[in-house]
Amino acid sequence: MCALYLHRIYRNFVNTQLLMVYNLQTFIFQNIDKIIFLVYNYDHRNHHRTTYNNTDILDKNNFFTFQITRDHYLQLFNYRYIDNFIYQKEATMKKFIDDPRLIFKCCSLYYDDQLSQQDISEHLGVSRPSVSRMLKLGKEQGFVKIEVTNPYNIKFGKLERELEKKYGLLEAAIADSSPVEATNERISLSVSKETVNFLIRTLEDGDVVGVSMGMTLQNVLRAARQLEEPIRCKFVPILGGLGVSRLDIHSNYIASEFARLFGGDCVQFFSPAIFSDVNVLEGFLKEESVQSVLRLYRSISTIIMGIGIPQRGGSTLMETGYVSGETLDKFVEAGAVGDILLQFYDQDGHCDQFMSFNRRVAGMPIEQLKKVQKRIGIAGGAGKALAVRGAIRGGFINTLVTDFDCATALLAL
Repeated sequence: MCALYLHRIYRNFVNTQLLMVYNLQTFIFQNIDKIIFLVYNYDHRNHHRTTYNNTDILDKNNFFTFQITRDHYLQLFNYRYIDNFIYQKEATMKKFIDDPRLIFKCCSLYYDDQLSQQDISEHLGVSRPSVSRMLKLGKEQGFVKIEVTNPYNIKFGKLERELEKKYGLLEAAIADSSPVEATNERISLSVSKETVNFLIRTLEDGDVVGVSMGMTLQNVLRAARQLEEPIRCKFVPILGGLGVSRLDIHSNYIASEFARLFGGDCVQFFSPAIFSDVNVLEGFLKEESVQSVLRLYRSISTIIMGIGIPQRGGSTLMETGYVSGETLDKFVEAGAVGDILLQFYDQDGHCDQFMSFNRRVAGMPIEQLKKVQKRIGIAGGAGKALAVRGAIRGGFINTLVTDFDCATALLAL
């Protein structure tokens, strides 16, 4: 009789056709006073007398007593019977939601009719967790087969997903590689076109975008055209933008050209990219005109940067006259595989052995770089695979735009 009381009380409270029985004991603990009251009413209407330990629990003045503790209810409601009741309900529920016919109906309502889990719960008269379990069983037992197709013939979609999974990237975008006989510049142009499309897709009005320097970003600008629908971003140089040669690859020029093509605006960072003395650099960075630029770094949500390699041919650092070939050779001997924001790192993304040089770079520190939400690295060619991997391991980039050759080399590492 006691289980009948509980059954009716519980159904009255939760207003459902099928009880989530694993919550029954918790329900009793939380609502013991109401249960005692309702049980008394039920007994009273049926001319029963309820006692506990041969003592009348009714308070003649207050209609019932609150002196019964939560431990008492275990005896009052016949705990062994409740245990059996719960076991039977659990078995019934499990058998119910394992019914293949119901699983099929649940999956059909969800995937074919596109009803929400809450709607299905109400339609079938089951709890929402039961719906979730049946949908899971539907996949496991073959009622549902999900297949991702490629209706637009996205050429490198599968390869991009493999890169993202292997290296934990937010996103990877892959371009065609240039023919074997093509120059490094043409490889970079191929990647640059993909970069332009990626930026148009991901940037939004009001974004503050950090830009580095180098030939890769200069080639991105070559591939870009004035946007018919402007994306009004603010472009900020994250390296000093002055130099004695190749002004077209310095960060100030890069920022101003991006602003022109995207219909946004920019700031200028009037500083050499590398200082000869770290003490001079530290004093320079304290100037208010410099601080106004550095404060903007905290607002940057996206960074666009090339990934360099320490080799004599085609190095941005050599093109701008900041380092000599002999210096690059020494960095290679020390284990350097790449540079980002003109700062060198090894195959695991460690910079410690290069800090005597890296500390003299004027711009965003590596540790601050790692905190930016989207860090886009751009590189093409199989020869840059080690540099890209090191940049990922170091946390310098979390988004990659590359070509087929570099992507396949990365997957092979």
